[in-house]
Amino acid sequence: MLISILIMPKRSFVGYIKSIYLFTQVPLFVLEEYCSWIFDKDEHLTKFPEKFKIGKKIFIGPAQRLSNVTIEELSYADTFFFNWILEKNDLDLHRLVAVLYREEGKDAGLDDRRVPFNKLLLPNNANFTDKIPMQDKLIIALAYQGCRDLFAKRYPIIFPKPKESEKEKTPEDLKKIKKSYQPFDRIIHAMAMDEVQVFGNLQQTEKANAVQFFKIYEESIIRMRERERANKK
Repeated sequence: MLISILIMPKRSFVGYIKSIYLFTQVPLFVLEEYCSWIFDKDEHLTKFPEKFKIGKKIFIGPAQRLSNVTIEELSYADTFFFNWILEKNDLDLHRLVAVLYREEGKDAGLDDRRVPFNKLLLPNNANFTDKIPMQDKLIIALAYQGCRDLFAKRYPIIFPKPKESEKEKTPEDLKKIKKSYQPFDRIIHAMAMDEVQVFGNLQQTEKANAVQFFKIYEESIIRMRERERANKK
């Protein structure tokens, strides 16, 4: 499936004929080399499909590396992505796409052409984004995973590496992993309730850029730990 996506990004009758011809002429193990980078931990797919036309509407995706998403938007997207990876329920993948892809806003800025994220409108948005082909949704999921991996490298305190025990796949272990998952809405509330309130109240904090939020939140954790060490001396 991954090979098909790479050699035929846009579905068409001619594209199908060319793909079938290619598969009959070139061994699969040769073609596999062209998508091996997807499974390379040092490589990251971070660019999302730009847009999709659904009926008469155009739905636009996030910027590369999720550079223009709010922390509230990312909180919902990450929860759906985590559940999809853990439980393999396609409904969570559909929800992830519904979070990230929205119509172009009338007053949209240059950094984000989409209408502002609104959790209450997700069901209405999903009525359209659910029609995006499954192969495109898989690309979106791969791009999200690539972005998340980059976040984990930059902010290791916020995204700690999983323990060896969390890599097991038994039903009981999966329950433990799901229970240990910390959704971003908790740290959003923590930042909003802090005495300093860097981003403002809860509503203002939710609209903060996710990348900027991670930078400040990780720095605040580092400083807090330094103060705790200093007090123990």
